[in-house]
Amino acid sequence: MRYLVGHLEREFAAALKPGVGRFECLLKPFGIFPKITDAQRRTLCELAAVRNVIVHRAGIADSRLLELCPWLDIEVDRHLVVGRRMFLGYVEAANAYATSLVNAAKAVAERIKDLDPPDFGPAV
Repeated sequence: MRYLVGHLEREFAAALKPGVGRFECLLKPFGIFPKITDAQRRTLCELAAVRNVIVHRAGIADSRLLELCPWLDIEVDRHLVVGRRMFLGYVEAANAYATSLVNAAKAVAERIKDLDPPDFGPAV
């Protein structure tokens, strides 16, 4: 499983895609298409960018954050504060995405459950 995910990540340059785009390119070959609103997509993009600033820059805003999230009211080299409203927005968007992902995966499983498995020949 890790080999397959690693291969797909390299093949589709998943790590370079912002927000849920990273996951969408990995799920697409399996026919899994979670449905989220544009507002949720934007919030998840913001969450990923904010996470990177917190983890890699000790919470100090950089130009990449402002490039990905120009709507944030913050300047480069300023300390980023994630308040209650922001945090709850991230939780809500992540929950919506996770729910949609599970539902989309279930739909794919339902579509393929009655298909005959491939015949790979006799077991060795």
